Amino acid sequence: MRELVKSVVGFSIAMSMFGIEQVRNALKEKEGKDDSREDWISGDLATVTGAAEQRFGERTHKLFDATDRFQREVVDLVFDTFKVENVSPKRMIEATADAVEKSAEVLRDTVKEDEAGKKDA
Repeated sequence: MRELVKSVVGFSIAMSMFGIEQVRNALKEKEGKDDSREDWISGDLATVTGAAEQRFGERTHKLFDATDRFQREVVDLVFDTFKVENVSPKRMIEATADAVEKSAEVLRDTVKEDEAGKKDA
């Protein structure tokens, strides 16, 4: 149990440091015209995310997909809001409602599968 706790704490520290390092890299002053810093930072983050996803069970993978889609839509919504032509309360409400509906749908399916699995056991 002691080694498990050490591993969990070490993992948490490593992920925090990794995140801080990526933010630091993103904030560095650009070095040259075709600095593709965002691409390699995104690539690094995608690599770590992919490694974690490979360890997910089916239920966790579905939950991750739903929450990841939701957060991506929220980020798109936030960035779109800064475009003056897109500032529309109706559009923001519709986009948010759509994202919530999609996430709720995946969560409902996950719960149904979980309940069906418990009945079969």
